[in-house]
Amino acid sequence: MRAAWCSVALVLAGCAGAPKDGEQTVEAPSASTPGVLQVEYSLSAPQQGTLKEEPTEVTLITPQFVQGATVARAALSILSIVARAPILDTDGYGKENYRGKSLAETNGTALANPYPKEFVERLQGAVSQAIAADEQLRQQSWSKALIVGRGSARLMYEGLTGPEAEQFRLRSELVVYKPAERFAQGVQSVDCSASTEPLALNDWYADGYARVKQEQAAFMQACEAKVLAELPRLLNRAKP
Repeated sequence: MRAAWCSVALVLAGCAGAPKDGEQTVEAPSASTPGVLQVEYSLSAPQQGTLKEEPTEVTLITPQFVQGATVARAALSILSIVARAPILDTDGYGKENYRGKSLAETNGTALANPYPKEFVERLQGAVSQAIAADEQLRQQSWSKALIVGRGSARLMYEGLTGPEAEQFRLRSELVVYKPAERFAQGVQSVDCSASTEPLALNDWYADGYARVKQEQAAFMQACEAKVLAELPRLLNRAKP
């Protein structure tokens, strides 16, 4: 009878069978377990739109790249009007709206962007420790994760012409936010986005992108500290 019941359950509900003798079942804590908050990555951030793909690499935006991309997008816009169809990309034409190209195209080697994965893992550990040290937060439960949004990293030219066209800033865009548990709360966010001082492209490329890595490490440290300082607000902790 037990076997027959499980056979029916397998069909109807995907029964995995009863535990074997001596086998223990362990349930992972859910996101609503008191004191447990998941940190996840998202392409989106409040009021900043959605990236078209995960920014796995640090990219480069040059004046030539933007000029070529602008011409191509203008042509697409004309075609869409003729065809009476929406254009494929509606993010605008400023340099901030472009993903850019891989550093491998100009320097032979790509550079991984640590924000979507490494920073998420780092922030998860820091947030978990902060919650464990806070008596009130340990007693709270959350059904929605803390989100690391967008997370792009681009070497972006300073100006279109003259000396500024040879200068580039490392622009990091990253917003950490907590979707509301209840409608009346609203989304709470911390914008960590920042730009460095401009440098020549060769300075960014030197020693295996050492300056880029240094600036990104400092950025992640500063963002983590900023999020931890704002954690009670992000999580709507009750005031003592």
